[in-house]
Amino acid sequence: MAAAYLAAERGRRDLLSALVEDLGDRDESVRFVAAIALRRLTGQDLGYRSYAPPAAREEAIVRWRRWLGEGAGPAGEEPADAAPLSARPVLQSAGTGEEP
Repeated sequence: MAAAYLAAERGRRDLLSALVEDLGDRDESVRFVAAIALRRLTGQDLGYRSYAPPAAREEAIVRWRRWLGEGAGPAGEEPADAAPLSARPVLQSAGTGEEP
């Protein structure tokens, strides 16, 4: 989870593939933080919800893999939500009913 946080904070788009793989982790907290990091790095969520049933999560992971395979935008491209991660709470959406 710390690695996902740091990846987003440091703009490490080279770690997008590893973060996508973390979406399939058996630990929901790992999935949750990976999803936040991906959203912060890319401005996308592709319908992924860490609490969704396994089949729905896998469908979203397939969408992420496809998105990465299609280029995922230029490495230097800023996501729509580009404020530094350190300027926002890590679990910003926790308790709000929203999920990355």
